[in-house]
Amino acid sequence: MMNRKMYIKNGTRFLIAAITCALAVSAIHAETEPIDDSKILESVKTALKDFPPTSDTEPELDVEDGVLKLSGEVDSLPVKNLAAETAATIRGVRAIVNEMTVREVEKDDDTIQKQLDDVFTLHKANEDKAIEYRINDGVVTLNGSISTYTMKRQAEKMASSVAGVRSVVNLLRVMPLTLPDDKEITQNIALRLGSNPWIDSELVKMTVEDGVVSLYGAVDSYAERSQLIELARAYGIMEVNAEKLTVSPGLRPKMHRPHKPLFRTDEELKTSLTDAFHQDNRLHKSDIEIKVLDSDITLVGSVDNIGAKAAAESNAGNLPGAGQVYSFLTIANQEGRSDADIENRLNRTLQANALLGGTDVSAKVENNVVTLEGMVNSTYQRRHAVNLASNASGIREVKSKLRVDWDSDTTPKN
Repeated sequence: MMNRKMYIKNGTRFLIAAITCALAVSAIHAETEPIDDSKILESVKTALKDFPPTSDTEPELDVEDGVLKLSGEVDSLPVKNLAAETAATIRGVRAIVNEMTVREVEKDDDTIQKQLDDVFTLHKANEDKAIEYRINDGVVTLNGSISTYTMKRQAEKMASSVAGVRSVVNLLRVMPLTLPDDKEITQNIALRLGSNPWIDSELVKMTVEDGVVSLYGAVDSYAERSQLIELARAYGIMEVNAEKLTVSPGLRPKMHRPHKPLFRTDEELKTSLTDAFHQDNRLHKSDIEIKVLDSDITLVGSVDNIGAKAAAESNAGNLPGAGQVYSFLTIANQEGRSDADIENRLNRTLQANALLGGTDVSAKVENNVVTLEGMVNSTYQRRHAVNLASNASGIREVKSKLRVDWDSDTTPKN
């Protein structure tokens, strides 16, 4: 393994900038006006009520000096996580304490184990058996080594999706296949931060030392803080330390950030997109060649499913500074996987999914084309079912004949 000690000096040159940033942030904090806790509370209640997955939840909410505490019971682990993500978008929320618990269901650990096997097999997420999972009273513990933080988060999300899972303990270790030095990591993250319109590089600084990224400064909302941490998870990092990254509500109006035209060389675009593909777990089984000429991007190769194809094209299209995107990606043939096998696993996965409870969704697979039929309670559930099918390995197309039950008690329907 590469000795990272030799790269310590690459991160230290950013320390002075970080200290300067901290002084600037202190001045900004003095100027920003506090947002009333009662307004935050009402905004969070409205946001949770308007979002279909959380519309039926009635969590206990408490806000003190911008710190939101969520408590009470919810039907599933995804709903618990989505409630926190939704609350994070509310302006004024500086931190979230999520103490909500998941109601127990009548499902034994052996059944959950089999359903987890279906989920991971359907999406080919554990072909090399690098991820081990065990279940004890509805609590899933993940162990093993994977190559990126994205794969670690995706494995946790898959485990959380099964109804009956009350908690996930993620002990997966991130072990990159190659170890870029601190200078390469710094340059990569700097490209990401510099091209993001919501991150002001004058207010956010970082250091990189031994593969550990430390973030300093201030952002306008808790959601932006989470986004910034995700941006910092470049390929090859070991950890992100954001203890000194604060939320300063009302910061955005004080910024007056001017729009600056963005220009990136073809090599910079290719490097950024390559890193994005490394970080996107939907593409870890793909074989994609990236060509960039005069800012136009061409993608050639094969991917595992139509979800992966859409992800690659979306990553390229959303790349700041990119021109046109030309895609010649194809779906790879899946040897040894019959339509019947995919259909059976997909149906079991749809039935076990925590966000599709109370629905009647079935799938038919013919020539690697999925047709979804049945009734759901919202367009959100319809999109969710289509996404699940799209990311099944080997699927070339998804046809949705799902209908929304507009007369059901679930509201709203968006």
